Amino acid sequence: MQKNQKDIISQDDDKESKELENTTDIESEPNEDTSKKQKSLFDMAKEIEEKERQLEVERERKAIEQHEKEREDYAKKLQQDKIELIRLKQGVIDHSDTIHEVHEEASVLTFPQKISNFFYHNAWWLWIAIFLLIIATYITYGIVTTPKADATVLLFVTNDELSNYTEQMSDYFEQFVDDNTGDEVSTVNVYYIPVATDSNDVNYTSYMAKFSGEMQSANSLIVIADDSCEEILKPSEVLYKLSKDFEDIDNIDGYKYYLKDTDFAQQIGYEGTISDDMYIGIRKVQQVYDSSKKMEENFEVAYEFIERFITYQEEGEDSIG
Repeated sequence: MQKNQKDIISQDDDKESKELENTTDIESEPNEDTSKKQKSLFDMAKEIEEKERQLEVERERKAIEQHEKEREDYAKKLQQDKIELIRLKQGVIDHSDTIHEVHEEASVLTFPQKISNFFYHNAWWLWIAIFLLIIATYITYGIVTTPKADATVLLFVTNDELSNYTEQMSDYFEQFVDDNTGDEVSTVNVYYIPVATDSNDVNYTSYMAKFSGEMQSANSLIVIADDSCEEILKPSEVLYKLSKDFEDIDNIDGYKYYLKDTDFAQQIGYEGTISDDMYIGIRKVQQVYDSSKKMEENFEVAYEFIERFITYQEEGEDSIG
């Protein structure tokens, strides 16, 4: 009896063992299929990637070939156009189907653009016109507002202190001129014009306009100056040569009568020092804006002035009648 029970238990264990083996076999079969499927998908992805790479290489090759072809075609066209242009210039052909003359339409400028364009192309001429207008205005203003004097002295010196003594100079110089205006009074005007040698000076244009205006006038023929204005005044070209008429006078050097050893400073009440290069002279008759006849008449007055002044300095007060 016990033996039969053992056999039954043994048979049951064998049966369960077989069932377990069958279950294991069933579970192992899907794993093998999954591995095969995964391997197949990987290969497919790799093949697709390779095909894409080949297509990209092919596209790049075709693009390069197309670019090369276009460049060759353009070079050929340029060469053909060049040959065609040469033939046109040489008169071999009258016209060309490939080369066409292009006429640009004239652009229409607005009114502000026209003004801007005018100033852009005429800047230098406008500055010259403005400069001449300043000179003309200065001359006109001087003629209208200044009382008529018997003589006019221009003061061109770097000593700014002397600009405060123009009235004293006028009083001192009146003894060297006669009444030429018929007002029974001898009058001498003295104009101080600063010397501008630096073009960067903010007052350069104004000073030069005044200087040019006076130098173009037939009235202002007597000049007191120094070497600082040598370049703009040009004494050898503008001034009368005094040494021709006044010989053996130490203070005369060509066109200049130097004031360094005279009583000029004392007579005007100036306590400073007169520089060694400060001189007085007269302008010679030249072509100016005013009439030459007027300048000749004023030259006679200026010459008489300088003659009396030099005589007074050399011989003393008794020399003036």
